[in-house]
Amino acid sequence: MIGKSLNILLVALLVCNSQLQAQEGKPSPDPGLKLGVDIKYRGGAYHGGKVFISKNGSPFDVVALSSSSEFSYLFEYGARYLAEFTGEGLASKTLEIDLKSVPEHELKTQHDWRIGELSLFKAHKEMNLAPLSEPVGRIHYSDLDQNFAIDYKYAASRRFELEKLENHAQELDKAEKVELKSKEKEFDSVMKEAKNLYAQKNYELALSKYVAASAMLPDRTEPKEGITEINSILQEEKKYNDVVLAADALFNKQEWVAARDKYVLATGMKPTASYPKTQLSKIAQVVQQEEEKSNTFNNYLAMAEKAYSEGNYAVASENYTKALGINPDAAMAKKKLQQAKEKQAVKEKTEQNQNEFNALLAKAKDARMRGDLEGASVLIALAEQKIPGNQELAVEKEVLMKKKADANERLMAEKKAKDDNDRFQELIDQSKNATDRKNYSLALSLLDQANLIKPDDPIVLKERNFINESVADEKQRELLAIQELEAKKEREEEASRAMVRAKEAEEKGDMKNAVFLYKKAYELNPAVSASKERAIELEKLMVESAAATNSEKSDDNELDKMDKKSDAFVTALAKKYPEGITEEKFKEGNKEITKRYKVENGRGTEYMVVRHSWGGVFYFKNGEPITQNIYELETK
Repeated sequence: MIGKSLNILLVALLVCNSQLQAQEGKPSPDPGLKLGVDIKYRGGAYHGGKVFISKNGSPFDVVALSSSSEFSYLFEYGARYLAEFTGEGLASKTLEIDLKSVPEHELKTQHDWRIGELSLFKAHKEMNLAPLSEPVGRIHYSDLDQNFAIDYKYAASRRFELEKLENHAQELDKAEKVELKSKEKEFDSVMKEAKNLYAQKNYELALSKYVAASAMLPDRTEPKEGITEINSILQEEKKYNDVVLAADALFNKQEWVAARDKYVLATGMKPTASYPKTQLSKIAQVVQQEEEKSNTFNNYLAMAEKAYSEGNYAVASENYTKALGINPDAAMAKKKLQQAKEKQAVKEKTEQNQNEFNALLAKAKDARMRGDLEGASVLIALAEQKIPGNQELAVEKEVLMKKKADANERLMAEKKAKDDNDRFQELIDQSKNATDRKNYSLALSLLDQANLIKPDDPIVLKERNFINESVADEKQRELLAIQELEAKKEREEEASRAMVRAKEAEEKGDMKNAVFLYKKAYELNPAVSASKERAIELEKLMVESAAATNSEKSDDNELDKMDKKSDAFVTALAKKYPEGITEEKFKEGNKEITKRYKVENGRGTEYMVVRHSWGGVFYFKNGEPITQNIYELETK
């Protein structure tokens, strides 16, 4: 191989020397040796290679062959060069160009050399590339030939080890192709799975398949495109879920307009989703109900105002009361209701002595004008006894009361607000303390009192929710504890049954089965250490005895022996029972036991409900306690 390349190098040199003679009348080309090499890889042109050039032992230049496989470079005279030809993942080959000893008469001449091709090969990790640390060929000026020449003696000395190295590379290339073919087959299978999962919209699992395929053949773009597309879909799904969560939060806070806008946005993002549309319908219904309440309230208020202005205070009171039944916090309606009642009372007591009334009223006005507010109050009170609810008296009374009340009304209002706040906080603190002591009934009672002071206050709602959650959590923990005790009891009972069957098997001479059952009894209840010791004794007897008997057991007994969490157990269930759900019921002592065997995809699961005579009901899955919800959900 290298000899053939060097022969081509010699022919190219002779041809180029015959073509690059300086012509008269034209400028001379730059002096030096212009070297041309075609870079090959696996028999074809190699694009993307690089040539690292050192000059007199120091880095000098780098030539990137991005668009061509041909290397052409002018080496100036007077130096020793190393040209290292390489590419990504390929072994490097180096040519030495020694131009130090060039005769004076050649120093102004450019020699154009075309040495044919230089083949590169892949740098496999199994290869020893140490032979390539030295140049594969040397070019220098020969005084004997009076021309540039190849060092054939050096080339011949390197030929054997270089050919051996290239042959090794070819063998590894072939092995790599075989491995690649196997990988491509597996790659195609994984890609097919990924596409099927994608078509089923199982994006998470499809993504894992695309990632696995990309890891097999990193250079293939199809898995990367699948990964990009699924990530985009999952990102859009996340955006949709975030919008729905935000809408739900606003819905729960009864911020209907803001919640509606979010659900509309979610519908636009995912038109096929039914949940946002359902929520929009609920919001529309709530808003309509609120509007209907508001309209009814306003109608009652309008009728009350009309009756009040016409002096029909009884009708006014009736309609104010109806309005307050819809909105108990309407301050104006409360005030008007009180006034209407007072007016009605005034009308019923208008037959009092007008003269005494007028005299008392005049004296009251005089006392007020003199600043004797207390005296005026006494006179107004006497006048009110004569003609209660008189309009003029009411006006005078309001003027007087306003003067008296202006100052202390604020103080009283502030005091009431402070007292309410203090009492509210005291009740909240007492409720929290009761919650900490797990006295939830007292805590809820205190919250009810606090709610009377500040109806529907967020603090009350928050504490009530916390208590409800705490009560639910405690009940759940109690249930799980009972289930765990029952499971332990079941294991102990099962261990006892295993001991009985072990002794029966031992009496029948079925030592192997007896050993198994003794071990099972110990696994179920390690406190029964005698079962383990007896199993060891029987195993010793079985080793000493040449004869061993095996008793055939029924399918049910074989299942009872198995670890219910093992693969063997679920496989045995699948063999015994048909696909779907099979139910068996029986009694065991004071317990009613229902077993459901669920078989799907070649795997079986045992679900069990144990109902005790004292009322306790417990649920199990393959021997482990579960909740009723999980049992009903998984055995539908």
